[in-house]
Amino acid sequence: MVLDPTMEDVSIMVSVCMITYGHEQYIEEAILSILDQETTFNYEFIISNDASPDATDFKIQHILSYHPKANKIQYIKQEHNIGMTANFIYVLGQAKGTYVAYCEGDDYWTDSLKLQKQVDFLEAHPEYSLSFTRFQAIQLNSSSLIIDNYGRYFKNNQSYIEFDFDKFTAGWPGGTLTLMYRNDMFDVSNAKKYIYFRDIHLYTELLKSANGVCLNFFSAVYREHQGGIYSSATLLERAKIASMCYKEIYALNKEIPELRLKYIYFKKNYINQLLINKFYIKSFIETLKFGFYFKNIQIIINGNKKIIKYILFSK
Repeated sequence: MVLDPTMEDVSIMVSVCMITYGHEQYIEEAILSILDQETTFNYEFIISNDASPDATDFKIQHILSYHPKANKIQYIKQEHNIGMTANFIYVLGQAKGTYVAYCEGDDYWTDSLKLQKQVDFLEAHPEYSLSFTRFQAIQLNSSSLIIDNYGRYFKNNQSYIEFDFDKFTAGWPGGTLTLMYRNDMFDVSNAKKYIYFRDIHLYTELLKSANGVCLNFFSAVYREHQGGIYSSATLLERAKIASMCYKEIYALNKEIPELRLKYIYFKKNYINQLLINKFYIKSFIETLKFGFYFKNIQIIINGNKKIIKYILFSK
């Protein structure tokens, strides 16, 4: 039975959170895909618009004016731009549901039973902190859908696979656009201890409580476009951000050895990108800082040997 959206029900099973900025081309599809959800429970839909300078607000207001499920939407338009990190933390802090789901304003869901399937699973498996699903992606300047690379993990077509710090370290962080987690397993105040709080920080905090799962069905589409913060960044910019993020995650969670490996990997990747882009002095400096951080002279020696070799053989 699908819940009548006009029924008054103070209990909220799921809070769907969305941040948006400059998404006038995509926001309508994103919002409608969430309002199309068929559930046997009540859910709220929280949208925080970070003072978009385009027609994003107009598109949202239009949906609010006519859609029969508009009463589910709690719409906040920030008075001034507070930035992606602050807006992300803000919208998660507004969630009142037992579970929290997330989707950004330039992505969209493709399975009308997404929320129902994830809630059913987590209700039946209280030992897990989160679930996410498989997804597809639309790449820049293309209309074709690309399937994620998670298929290799489902060798026997399992209905789900457990997600832990080992898989997190192996580079399988999941798609945040499909994420659902237990609200009582994440304290939003913990987000404020991080400077660069992003989805990887959220996964870290949740996995500290309990393992998660990846469910074997496709539920969403991730959109790469020039206006996307990650999509529009260069490889060097992405490497620098990742290095900074994982450094602070490790610094505040040194009891988790997998996070040390994660930071080392991304720091080395950042130094490698500096070399590729011919920032040789910066690569020396970052190698020194890397070695001093771990109090390991061998990191400095090996790193500088690699840099010198790269400079000599790249000319």
